[in-house]
Parts: sequence; C-alpha cells; structure tokens
Amino acid sequence: MLHTMNRLARILCVLACLGCADEFPPLVPYVDLGPRPSEGSDMATSPGVDEGVRLDGGERLDRGDDVDRDSMVGLDMAPADDMSDPDIASMFDWATFDGMATADEGPIDGGSDGMGPDLDLGLDDMTAPDLDPLDQSPPEPDVRPPLPDRGPPLGGEACNGLDDDVDGLVDEEPVCGPVIVERCKVFLGFFDYWGSPGASNSYGACPQATTDPINPGALDYQGCVGTLNDHRFRRLRMAGGDVNDNDEIAFAFICDDDAIGRWFQRHCEVIFGQGDSGQGDQPASRDEWGPLDGQDAGRFRSIGTGGDGRFHAMSLLGDVGDDDTFAIAFRCDDPAQPERAAAAEQSAAVILGWADSDGGGADLSASWMDGCPAPDGTALAAGNGIGCAGSNFDGRFYRIELSGEADGNDHLGIALIPRPPRDLVEQPLP
Repeated sequence: MLHTMNRLARILCVLACLGCADEFPPLVPYVDLGPRPSEGSDMATSPGVDEGVRLDGGERLDRGDDVDRDSMVGLDMAPADDMSDPDIASMFDWATFDGMATADEGPIDGGSDGMGPDLDLGLDDMTAPDLDPLDQSPPEPDVRPPLPDRGPPLGGEACNGLDDDVDGLVDEEPVCGPVIVERCKVFLGFFDYWGSPGASNSYGACPQATTDPINPGALDYQGCVGTLNDHRFRRLRMAGGDVNDNDEIAFAFICDDDAIGRWFQRHCEVIFGQGDSGQGDQPASRDEWGPLDGQDAGRFRSIGTGGDGRFHAMSLLGDVGDDDTFAIAFRCDDPAQPERAAAAEQSAAVILGWADSDGGGADLSASWMDGCPAPDGTALAAGNGIGCAGSNFDGRFYRIELSGEADGNDHLGIALIPRPPRDLVEQPLP
C-alpha cells in the first residue's frame, strides 16, 4: 500500500511540473543506469543512479551543474534512452503517462502501475460544498424553563410560624400538637361555697404553681392543678359536701410568652360545659353549648378560657348528680389565618375526667381509665362511677354523663395531649 502511494505521489509531482510549461521549457526525468564513477571507486560495486536531463544534441546536464536558466529557453528536452532497470522504468512508464487524461476528460487509466483499471480520483466532483450563509444576527437569549417550586421539606410544616413548605400558608398541617403541649398548660380550678365567677389572673397558688390541692380540714376550699407539658393527667379533688350551685369550676389556657406561644394562647381556647336535668336539656348539636360566659342558656351553660391567659370561672348549675353532664371542647380560630387555626385545633386535644370517690387515674398517670385516651388520641369512655371525654381534634363538644351524686369525695382530671404522629382512621364516636 505504501509503495503504491509513493508512486501516486510521484505522478502528481510530474503533473505539477508539466503545468509549468508556460513559464519554463518542459523538463523530463533522465535516469542513467550506467556506472558513472571511475574504476575502483566505492560506487563501482553497485549500479548507480544519476538523475538529470539531456539537452537536444546530446549535451548532458547533471545535478549540481551551474546552468543559465535563460540559455535553456527554447531547447528541446528528451528523455534518456537508457532506462533499463525494470523497477525504475515502471516509475516512469511513458505509456502510463500517455494514457493519462486530464480532469476534464475522465478517469485515469491505471495501466501497468498496479492501481487497477479506470481509477477515478473524483476530480470532477471536487466542487465547493453548499454552505449556509454566516448568521450575523445576535444570539438568542438563553431562555430556560423556570425551576420547579420547592417541594415541602421532610415533615412538611414545622409549626414555627413560618411557611416551611412554601405554599403561601403558615402551619396549615396538623403537626403542632407536640409544640402546643410543650409551650402551653391547661389549668383546672375548683372553689366550694360562693366563689367569684369571672376572670382572674390567678386561682389559689396557680399559675405560679401547678398544684394547689384543696384541704377541707384547714377550711381551704379552693384548689387548682395544671398540666406539666408531659401528656399526663393532673388530678384535683372536689371540695365541700354536695357539689351544687354555690360551687364553681375554672379553667385557664396559658402558653409561653413568645411569638408561637402567644399565638396559641390568643387563638385557641379550652371550653367547659355543663348540662343539668338530663339529656333533654342538652344542646342539639356538639358544635355549640350556649354562650361562653357562664350564664344560663336553658339548663346548660359553658365557659371558655378567652384567649387572655387568665382564669375564667363559672358557677355550676343546681345539684350536680346523675342527671348532669360535663362537656369539653378545644377550639382555635384566627380569621386572618383560618388554615393555621384549623390545623392547630386538629393537632391537640384536652381530656376531662371525672371519678366518683377515689376512682380514676392517679395524679400524673398516662390514662384516666381503660380507653382514655385511645391509641389514636381520642377519648370517650364511661364505666361504673367513672368517665372521660376528650375534644377529639375536631373542635366539637364531647360529654361525660355523671353517675351518682357529686360531692367532696369525687375527683376531676385534666390532660393536654398531642395528636399521635401517624395517619388516623376516622371512626364515628358514640
């Protein structure tokens, strides 16, 4: 292959030289195979090759001779007649040259140089390719599709007063239960014998203390307890003899004094309700329990914590006994951020317990009775002289039906729990 390419290169060189005929007389290669050196020289032992040209008339022009180019004009040049070596002759086969055609005449006949017949060099196809004109317009701007909105982080909202999942809403998922329990406390108070219904900054030793038990033997008929940010029940003994309309019950919802705590305290409320004289005097719907001012609404009344961090007290109705009910609700409301309020309401629950005599869970117990609370955080249970009800994460009232006469030997319980961190299956409550 290399040998063939060398031959083709030499042919092309010769063609290039032939194209210079207009400026100089044509020169043809001359090869003298005869020994040029004298006898005894180093060259004498092997055939020598002496390239040159021979002028018409027999004058020889060897390589290296000084020649006047002007004197050569008009001289006829002839090829040497002593090209006897077959390898050299094949390089300069005049028959091959005679058989060559120009680019306009068609393909070259390969002849005896071994390149094959009718070798088409493709010269007739060597035309300039069609090129698109150079675009001189300014480049188009790099317009990329907008990045997608950031998805919610792991856990979605973090209950921090910020829009963590970047959807334009703040804390709109029911994930605030642990934060509510950690930052807020529910206080329960009881006063026997003509207390002072209304709002007050303190109730007994609360809220400075979370336990101020009633001691009837010391003529101390007022007491209170508060939750301890630990999901557990606080237990309070009711005072005096019979529980009746000269007794009062009080509630407070007090949260930490920071931005998150103040929002919960201002917009969420614990509501207690009482119904007297049987279920015929109960509200028609769990969504309401009369005005939240402690005043009569037929034979039922209710009191709310008011969003101010103070104690709100209500006088009980009549002689409290087995024809009465206690009810509890936990509601949140914020017209400016309704989604946040609804999520907070669904995040935590307040559970109220009642027990005749010494029944019910001990102080700081995790439950008041079997099924209170249930694994899903709901609470609505009743037994022999015992019962409990929770707000159940929906803002509605749930009630305990008392059994027997309420007196100073009975106990109340209160707990604030978060919604369990798992998906709940909604089940109808009795």
